[in-house]
Amino acid sequence: MRKTCTLLCCIPAILIAGCDGSDPSADGMVNDASDMAAGIEQASAEISAKLREAASQNGDMPCDLPALPDASGAQPMNVEGKTFTTASTPEQVAAFYTAAAETRSGSAKASGPPGFAEIQLTLGDQGECRIVAQAQMAGDTNVQITKQ
Repeated sequence: MRKTCTLLCCIPAILIAGCDGSDPSADGMVNDASDMAAGIEQASAEISAKLREAASQNGDMPCDLPALPDASGAQPMNVEGKTFTTASTPEQVAAFYTAAAETRSGSAKASGPPGFAEIQLTLGDQGECRIVAQAQMAGDTNVQITKQ
């Protein structure tokens, strides 16, 4: 028997779902780092040299990060944040910013279910940044970057 789940609340960084069973990770509702890690591993293997080069450049996003090359509609979110839209998947966004962290001798930790990625970057002198990438119904991905 397949469990049914109902989305109760959707705020960019918080997803709350109610399921008709006690196991919220059943039937595709896995919300752990292993799914995201597998998606990032595949996206990282497919990332082009051109995108790796773009990830290594300084940009006008928080923590001096670049926006993805296909970013559009960049807007400030608050004093320390910006948001934009991209055609890349959340996993591809995570792979891009993981590459950005690696070129800066930093580290990245990503987690989230399919279609949603939360990436925490530690970048030495540039500080820490949190990136949230969420797939949209129209097929694009909304990305929010905030300095921590």
